[in-house]
Amino acid sequence: LWTPAEPADRLAAGRVEQGLVARFPVLPTAGVALSDLEEVRSPRQRYGMQVFLRDLSVCVCGEDLRPGLPRTRPSAAVAAAFHEDTPAVLARAREALRTRPDPEAVRRACRIASKRMVQAGFAVVMARDGVWATVLEEQAAAVGAAFPRWAAAAALAAEQGRRPVADPEVVAGLLETFGRWVEEALAQVVADARPAS
Repeated sequence: LWTPAEPADRLAAGRVEQGLVARFPVLPTAGVALSDLEEVRSPRQRYGMQVFLRDLSVCVCGEDLRPGLPRTRPSAAVAAAFHEDTPAVLARAREALRTRPDPEAVRRACRIASKRMVQAGFAVVMARDGVWATVLEEQAAAVGAAFPRWAAAAALAAEQGRRPVADPEVVAGLLETFGRWVEEALAQVVADARPAS
């Protein structure tokens, strides 16, 4: 947006999200993120939104900002900016698995948590080795190659991210093992990426 989002903009974004999920049942959720030009171009977003727009987005309408954004190599800073909310995402999934017996809610929590575990695990590999991948199975394979102890868990999480089950024990087990490791390893990446004061 040209200016910071107003409440009416957020309501409109919410309607779009609901409409996408209703129209395409394959989507567990839809996210419409709102930002403004000043925020996107701010130094705070150097390794977050700027990387997302330049390397993971396609302009379908309006002015394409990508050519004016800096190139970025895979790094700890990118890993930290993309996945700093991982503990909150996994905590919400743990809570959903404990409190929502509905099979669809379990599948949704399973899909979200499993994908995030793989993506955040890969962020640790990206920070360490400077590699890039966006396909879930490739990310899981990279985690397994870098950390053989977690190869089977990463592969299972990738499978659950694509085809989640309604059994809360399956993903709860992953969350308490692989998920805990991912949180700890990512916390170290985030700490290492912070500029020295």
